[in-house]
Amino acid sequence: MTLKMKYDDGFMAYLNGTPVASRNAPLAPQYNSSATERNLDAGAVLYENIDISGYLTFLQTGNNVLAIHALNFAPQNEDFLIIPEMSALTAPILDPAQAGYFLEPTPGEENALSASILGPIITRTGHSPSEPLTTEDLLVTAKVAQTFNPVSSVTLHYRAMYNSESTLAMVDNGSGGDAIAGDGVYSATIQRDHLQSSSQLSLSTDESGSFKCNQVRVAFKCLST
Repeated sequence: MTLKMKYDDGFMAYLNGTPVASRNAPLAPQYNSSATERNLDAGAVLYENIDISGYLTFLQTGNNVLAIHALNFAPQNEDFLIIPEMSALTAPILDPAQAGYFLEPTPGEENALSASILGPIITRTGHSPSEPLTTEDLLVTAKVAQTFNPVSSVTLHYRAMYNSESTLAMVDNGSGGDAIAGDGVYSATIQRDHLQSSSQLSLSTDESGSFKCNQVRVAFKCLST
């Protein structure tokens, strides 16, 4: 909410009886008070924008009163000016049926398709070792956090070279390479004989029986022994 003022030389503004803004005014102006300083003509004829959003709660349903106590520097001044204007912006009312979560960012383009329920959030993806030897298994981990519903499953998808995609269930129960049960970090181990010189990983989650296309992709290389 903004109060725009042109004034020569000062003023005190009230919204429904509450002081909301002042310029060149004494702390407690009386009916015959003067402005404490001059506002030169060059500035007086320009609107000054004053943010009074902190007083939104003083608005009432129905009619509201904006009162301006205008002040001149001296009674004998030949000029006097006071022009108030108040404006406010309102947020549009959102239809809950149109609300959704965008699954992929589209900067500079039209918004892509959205989902009414956001799937689990996948973060802190990693694999160890970073460049496994052909004699080493590969441990893949990811932090998976629920949003609306509990996470029911996490699946690791991996592809070695141009072979078909394989899948592994990731667990958070302290087994199969998982360090700590129930900490939200899911783990799966790809056996060394399933790895080749170049592979790609992706993760998908399932939330309460409904597949969500939250995915994270990671590429890595294997080193020969």
